[in-house]
Amino acid sequence: MLTRVFKSGNSLAVRIPKELAFADGAQDVEIGGGPTDGERVGTNILRPSNKAWP
Repeated sequence: MLTRVFKSGNSLAVRIPKELAFADGAQDVEIGGGPTDGERVGTNILRPSNKAWP
């Protein structure tokens, strides 16, 4: 599945297709992945965050 990266103010944002939206409506996410998390190099993973935003 392909999606787009776009500029939102001074930040970059990623459009998440509706089919992949988090069921619980999470708005805060963690970005992880890569060789330290046991994933392939160049892989990024978005997962809902249970941490409060500072």
